[in-house]
Amino acid sequence: MKQFLLYTILTLTFFSVSAYGHSAKVEPLNAEVLSEPVSTELAEVNEESATIAIAIRGNAVQVHVVNGQGQSLKVYDLVGRLKYESHVESNDKTFHFSLSKGIYLINLGKTTRRISVAG
Repeated sequence: MKQFLLYTILTLTFFSVSAYGHSAKVEPLNAEVLSEPVSTELAEVNEESATIAIAIRGNAVQVHVVNGQGQSLKVYDLVGRLKYESHVESNDKTFHFSLSKGIYLINLGKTTRRISVAG
């Protein structure tokens, strides 16, 4: 597989043509780089990342979290003040809270959503 990828890259490099019709510049390969062992370990991948569904009616906010167990749901105003915080205990959890009129940021793990509360 490695040899096939290397062959493909080299072929594309040698036969590629720039926008002006000239051959692309090719630098010689460093033999030391090719002889170094390559790690075949894969980093842990979270295939089921957390998802957030948000519903707003007036000043009532409902946040439905799926696959977010062990994370914290945090709501900030635009000044950066923490307005609401809760820990997600299960993989399917719904939170209900009310906020005054304004724009807020809802954060769960690496996901952040911006919402606007009108009433």
